[in-house]
Amino acid sequence: MAWHGMGCFTVILPALNFPSFSQRIWFDLIFSFFLFAFASATGMVYDVECRDSKTGDAAFLAVSPPIIDSSSVSTISDIKDKDIIASIFGLRGRFSFYGVPTDVKIKKSTIIDNNDDGSSNNYKILDVNFSTLSQATQTEVPRKSRIVATVPKGSNQIVMLVGSSSATRWTNNGSEKAISSTVQSFRAIPAPKSNLKIRRARTKDEELFDWIINYKKQK
Repeated sequence: MAWHGMGCFTVILPALNFPSFSQRIWFDLIFSFFLFAFASATGMVYDVECRDSKTGDAAFLAVSPPIIDSSSVSTISDIKDKDIIASIFGLRGRFSFYGVPTDVKIKKSTIIDNNDDGSSNNYKILDVNFSTLSQATQTEVPRKSRIVATVPKGSNQIVMLVGSSSATRWTNNGSEKAISSTVQSFRAIPAPKSNLKIRRARTKDEELFDWIINYKKQK
């Protein structure tokens, strides 16, 4: 089995209202890395994901909405298991293409301390069983997942890697071993600080407004 590495920068944007056209905002970058035994998934519905198109075994990167009371959270240990998985199995989650997953049950939760990347982040690994609706047969298909989650230093969002397969493959076809190796390789750390800023895209109305102002100044 060939293993591949995937690394990416995740942009963490604050929740904002834009009172002016020219407002610039700061953003945080989180560097994430993991090893996987599947091909990188491509297409409009995929973000950062590796997937076996024949079996449906997959692993994907996910970021939670901002933590509401982030002042009380310093590590992933401070967040309840149910809150970690809420965005993954919710209405807008990756598994909700044909309906929200059912029978979602957390079977195991483990905290792992990590110091090998110099960040002193700890990680929480969750084993979660659930069922999804099959588009082809319109029946529920039991699946098993292993999720690793962390709150990188300085971030107010949870960064997760989610690996899953059908319950049958997990038990009988060795999917658990491959997905476990992928999950254990996951690291998410703050990227080096920079002075980069981001400006939101201007609307056509804003561009027209500026054009009118400049035109009047030239007359």
